Amino acid sequence: MKQRGLKGVELFVSDKYLGLAENLAEFYPEPKWLRCVVYFYSAHDKLEERAVCCVVRDEGPMFMLEISDRFWPYQRHQPSGRSGPEAEFVQKVRGLLLAPACVQASFSAADEKLALGMYRRGVSIEQVTRAILLGCARKYVAMLNAGTRTPITSLQYFADIFEGVKESAIPESYWEPLRTKVTRMEQQWQKGCRARP
Repeated sequence: MKQRGLKGVELFVSDKYLGLAENLAEFYPEPKWLRCVVYFYSAHDKLEERAVCCVVRDEGPMFMLEISDRFWPYQRHQPSGRSGPEAEFVQKVRGLLLAPACVQASFSAADEKLALGMYRRGVSIEQVTRAILLGCARKYVAMLNAGTRTPITSLQYFADIFEGVKESAIPESYWEPLRTKVTRMEQQWQKGCRARP
C-alpha cells in the first residue's frame, strides 16, 4: 500500500487477517487500527447453518465460535497423554522453539504434530537445536537489515531447515561460532526494538 503511494491515513479498519495489524504498524506507525466485526457478525449464522461452526454463547452479548472438526485443519489440541521418549522429545522441541526472542508462538497442535513427525523420522534434538539456530540466524539478519519486527510464529518456519540440517555435512566447528553470532544479533535486535516507539 505504501509503495503504491497511500498517504495521509488516519485510521485502518479491517478484519484480523493474519499479520495485517502487526505489519500495518511497521509501515504506518501513526494511524490507529480497528477490527471490523460486521462481516463476522453477519456471517456467523450462515456458517452455523452449514455446520461449519457452532456458536457458544456466554451470558451477555459475547460469544465464541468453535470450528467443526471436518473444517478444522489440525487435530484439536488436547493434552496428549503421551509419556516416554515421544513426550520428552516434544517437550524439548517446544522449549527450543519458544526460547529465542524472534519467536512468538504458542506451540499449537500443528507444532506438536510436526514435532512428533520429526521424532518418528529420527530427527535428533541436536538437529532440531541446529535447525532452530540456523533459522533464527536467518531471521535476525532479515530483521536487522530490513528493520522488520515480524516474528517467527510456528515450528513450520523451520521445516525445510530441519531436513537440510539432517542431510548436510556441516562441520561441528561451525555451530559454536554461529551460536555466539546469533546471541549477538538477538541482543542487537532487542536493543533496537526497545529504542523504537
